[in-house]
Amino acid sequence: MIKFFTHIKFWLPFVIIAVLVLVLELVLRKGWWDSMIEPRSYLGNAVYRVQALREFGLEKIDWITVGDSRTDWGIEHNEIFEVQHNNGITHLRMSFESSNFLAIQETIDWSMAHMPNLKGILIGIAEENLAHLNDVTKQFNVAWPFRDYMDEEHYTYYIGKKTRLKWIFQNAVVVYFKDLRNFIKDHSNRLKSIRNYRKKKYKNIFMFNRNVPTNVCALSLDSLQQCTKQAAILKEKTIRLNGAERFVKLVCGSDYSKYRAKNTIGMPFIDPQIQKANQKNWHYLFEKILDKGLELHVVVLPEHHLFDYAVKPKGADSLMNDLIKQFSPRDHFTVLDLRDELKKTNKECHYFSDPLHYNNKGKKLITRRIIERLAPDRKKQQNKSQTPKVDKITRLTFELEL
Repeated sequence: MIKFFTHIKFWLPFVIIAVLVLVLELVLRKGWWDSMIEPRSYLGNAVYRVQALREFGLEKIDWITVGDSRTDWGIEHNEIFEVQHNNGITHLRMSFESSNFLAIQETIDWSMAHMPNLKGILIGIAEENLAHLNDVTKQFNVAWPFRDYMDEEHYTYYIGKKTRLKWIFQNAVVVYFKDLRNFIKDHSNRLKSIRNYRKKKYKNIFMFNRNVPTNVCALSLDSLQQCTKQAAILKEKTIRLNGAERFVKLVCGSDYSKYRAKNTIGMPFIDPQIQKANQKNWHYLFEKILDKGLELHVVVLPEHHLFDYAVKPKGADSLMNDLIKQFSPRDHFTVLDLRDELKKTNKECHYFSDPLHYNNKGKKLITRRIIERLAPDRKKQQNKSQTPKVDKITRLTFELEL
């Protein structure tokens, strides 16, 4: 028996598999598969965005917008681009769906390192972003091209058991596994999707404006008790649920939410360890941006009140207020606090497509507020020499077919 385990015939298959995995890891890290990635996936969204940026010209970029899907879907990037463009500023979308702190920080650090003429960063965040250290495993798909800017010396990304397994999720074989599997299952649709994506112009990527006409007014979400009853009704539905219904079923249909609703228990306070980590993370990131002499505009985004009673731990508002208070005296720092912007209308449901994302009406209002806040910076730009401004507009008009 011992001879069998020491014989080459026993170990050879394992050696071959290990070599193949190593070769595949190197191929994926070199980017040799990137032209075949599904464009609409988390991984493809980031990889193709970087390709578009490089083709456009990283040296032409003055401002970027970063954030998660609230920012990516919840701002009319076409409006931001055009308003800034008319004043000689190239302001591009660098927000990514499902980003949490890891992806946001890596995107910013990569952009500061690769965009030599970058002048400012607009960050869209909500209180909920400061309340959790979310599962970061997905972040290696969301921000794979920026992975070299993961900085565990200055930032805390993990708390808990997954810290010991983090190296697994950073392997290219793991990151690309789903994409490779889906290509094998349906390569014809993949190739069609890639062909359609390659027809897009820069403006379709950087001037993104998702059409979301629906609202959540049909759902009863005024309290956790109402929300759990709504989730029970949705659970019995036999037809396919829409995005808002799935969100409510997931959040308010959980055993934890039902227990809290029955026993009228409020949300707990933020875990002190998570609070300390988040304070350190965002403080260091903001300091780094400002120390480089860049403008920093922070847009505190509104949330549906479901987050207050079902998702967000107590103390998240204080964490946000403390962050704003620390940096408000700093030069080049501006905050646009929109937390009450939709609630004060008394028609909050009309502005959300689901309790996480805004619809067209919500986007328009938020975008208008951002443009109003950017106005002073546009006036400063008008006082500068007109020659480079005209040259830049002429060049961008040609390249973006505006």
